[in-house]
Amino acid sequence: AEIQLPCMFKDHMVLQEAASVPVWGTANAGAHITVSLAGQSAETTAGADGKWKVALNLHGLAGGPYRLSIAGVNTITLFDVLVGEVWLAGGQSNMEFTLAKSIGADAEIAQSTNANLRQFEVKKGGSFDPQDTCSGEWVSASPATSGRFSAIGYYFAKKLQQDLQKPVALVSSYYGGSNVESWLSPEGIEKLPEIKPVADAMIAEGRS
Repeated sequence: AEIQLPCMFKDHMVLQEAASVPVWGTANAGAHITVSLAGQSAETTAGADGKWKVALNLHGLAGGPYRLSIAGVNTITLFDVLVGEVWLAGGQSNMEFTLAKSIGADAEIAQSTNANLRQFEVKKGGSFDPQDTCSGEWVSASPATSGRFSAIGYYFAKKLQQDLQKPVALVSSYYGGSNVESWLSPEGIEKLPEIKPVADAMIAEGRS
C-alpha cells in the first residue's frame, strides 16, 4: 500500500504552468499525502478506495528543472521536472506520422537537441472501459529521439517553444486507421444516433 503514481508521473515529465495543476495517485486508505515542488506544496488524505489528488499552484513559475516530491508512508521523488505548456497530440495516421519520415528529416533531427521540448508517447492499446494507467516514457528532443516524435507535434511544439520561451511537451496518443467511434465514450455515442449502429456492430465484433 505504498504511494503509487500514474504512468505519466516520471522523471523528465512536464507540468502545465497554471494556477491549479493536479497531481494524483493511490496509497493506503486514510494515508496522509504531501506533494511539493519549488516551494509549492499541498496535502490531502487518501480516500477509502486509496485514491488521492491535490492541486499545486504553478502559475508564473519558471521552467525549471525541479524535483517533485510525493511523501507519505514512502517518498517518491521525480527529477528533471519542467513547468511549461503541455499539449495532447491525438488522432490517426496524420498525427502519428513521425518526424523521421518527413521532408528534410535528416537535417532537422541532426539539429533537434532541445531539453525544453519533450514528448510522452502513449503506447497503443484499446479498452471498452476507461483506464487509470498506460505505458510510455518522457524523452527530450535530440538526434537520438526526435525521429520518433509526431512530425506535426514536433514542429508545433518547436514553434510554440520558440515563441513562448518556456518548456513545451507533447502527450502523443494516436492510432493510425482508427475510426471516430473508437474515441468516443458510450455516453457520447448515445448522443449521436447516426453512428450508434456502427459502434454497436464494433462492440459485437469485439473491436474497441
